[in-house]
Amino acid sequence: MKTLAEYHESIFRPDTYGFGTGKVMAGVLCNKCKVELYYQNPNMVLASIPPKRTVVCPECHDMSYKIEG
Repeated sequence: MKTLAEYHESIFRPDTYGFGTGKVMAGVLCNKCKVELYYQNPNMVLASIPPKRTVVCPECHDMSYKIEG
């Protein structure tokens, strides 16, 4: 388990936010391309049970949902 400081450090790393691309990276890989997905709209969480966020592959443009937990 990460300490609070380690967690904050991992969240605020430049590669986590996709600096230069304008995309917030989701931290999971595309099932097809094995490329990291990004959040389509990083500020929106679907009010489903469980809550989900839309993710998109930058390579194949496949769109799916990441369960938030």
